[in-house]
Amino acid sequence: ITLAEMNDLTGDIGNKVARAKRSAQRYLEKMLHTVKESKEPYEIAIVAYALTLVNSVDGEVAFNFLDSKMKEVAGTRYWSKDIVLPTLARVENNRPYVMPRLPHKYDSVNVETTAYALLVHVKRQAVIQREIVQWLNTQRSTANGWASTQDSIIAMQALMEYAIQSRVRDVMDVTVTVESPSTVGFSKQLQIDEDNYSELQTVEIPNAYGAVIVKAQGSGLALVQLSVQYNVEWKHLMTPPPIPAFNLDVAIYFWGRNNSHITYQSCQNWNLLSESRMSGMAVLEVDLPTGYIIEQHELHGYVRSNRVRNLREGRFEEGKITFYFEYLDITPTCVKFTVQRWFPVANMTRYLPVKVYDYYAPERYNETMMDMYNLFVMSVCQVCGSYQCPYCPVFSHSITMQWNIFLTYSCFLLSFYFLLKEVP
Repeated sequence: ITLAEMNDLTGDIGNKVARAKRSAQRYLEKMLHTVKESKEPYEIAIVAYALTLVNSVDGEVAFNFLDSKMKEVAGTRYWSKDIVLPTLARVENNRPYVMPRLPHKYDSVNVETTAYALLVHVKRQAVIQREIVQWLNTQRSTANGWASTQDSIIAMQALMEYAIQSRVRDVMDVTVTVESPSTVGFSKQLQIDEDNYSELQTVEIPNAYGAVIVKAQGSGLALVQLSVQYNVEWKHLMTPPPIPAFNLDVAIYFWGRNNSHITYQSCQNWNLLSESRMSGMAVLEVDLPTGYIIEQHELHGYVRSNRVRNLREGRFEEGKITFYFEYLDITPTCVKFTVQRWFPVANMTRYLPVKVYDYYAPERYNETMMDMYNLFVMSVCQVCGSYQCPYCPVFSHSITMQWNIFLTYSCFLLSFYFLLKEVP
C-alpha cells in the first residue's frame, strides 16, 4: 500500500520503487489463494485493498471474497471474526433510547478491517457503502476517534474518501436540536451547513441525568455523539473487560508525617496466551490523589536506570502517572515509585483507579480500584502548616497562662517604682 501511494518519485529511486511495487503485487497475487483460506477478515481486507489500489487483475477476485465475509446487523455491514451485537435501544412511549455501547473483544481490529473494506468499496464504487459507514460511526469510543490510534487513522481515511465521493457536502443543511429533560428549559440548536460542516460543535449539558433527546431536520449526514464521565466507588460497578488479558496487582504504602508520602508498587503481566505469547505496547495508568505529584525528571531517571524490564517511558500529568512498556509477557513486570504531597488537600475521594491496557487494542485491559482510606478520613488541619490553617484548633490556639499571685505582686511593685522615679 505504501509503495502504491509513492507516485511522485523520479530518477533511480523512482525506478526502484516501481520495481518493488511490481514485486509486491506479484507476491500478493501469488498468495491470494492462501489468504482466501484465512479465518482472519483483516488479512483479506488489507490484501483486497492493496490489489485494488494497484488495479490488479486479481482485485475483482479479492473483492468478491471480501464481500463473502461481510456480516450484517441492524441494517449495517461490517467485517469481524465474531458477531458484533448492535447497540441496544430501549423503547419507551414509542420513542427509542439508545443505550451505551460496551467494549467488544475485537474492537480495534474490527474497526480497522471494516475501514479497509470501505476503502475497497469506495475505490470500486460498489453499491454497499452507506451501511458500512453507519456501522463504523456506531463504534466510536471518543469524540476524536475509535479504539486506538491505528484503527482511527484508517477509519478516518475511509470516511473521508466516502465523503468526497458521495458529495453529501453539496446538500448539507441540518439543524440538530439537543434537549435534556433533567434540566428544565434546556434546549440547544446546532446548525450544520456547507460553511461549518468540518467544525466540531459541542454542547455541555448541566446536571446531566437520565436521557438526552436529539432531533435532526434537513438534508445531509450529521454525526451526534454523547460523551459521559462519572466516577464509581465500588469495583462491581466498573465495566469488566470483554476478555481477561492482563493480571494486575497493586499495593500502596502510606508513610511520612500525616501520610505525606505514598509508595506504589504495581505488578502486571499478559495472560491471554491463547491469542499470543505477549501483548503489544502496554500502558499502565495510575490515578493519583489530589495534591500529590512526582517530578518528571525522577520518572526519566527511573526509565533510564533500566531497573524495570521493557519500560520505555514514564509521564506525569496532573493527577496521573502513565508508564509505557514495549510489551508485557507472562512474567510479571513491576514498577515502584513514590509520590509526595505538595498541596494541602484532605478528605478526598476514597477510591482511585489503576488500569493497564494494550495501546493498539484498548479492549484488552484490566482495571482495579485502590482504597485511599487513610486520606479519606484526614481533615485539612492535619495536612497544612500553621500559617495556612488560621481556624484549625491544632495550630491557632494560644497557650493558656495560669494566674500567679507572686508574679502579679512583683509586676505591681515594679510599675510603682518606675512611676515614683519619674516624679520630680
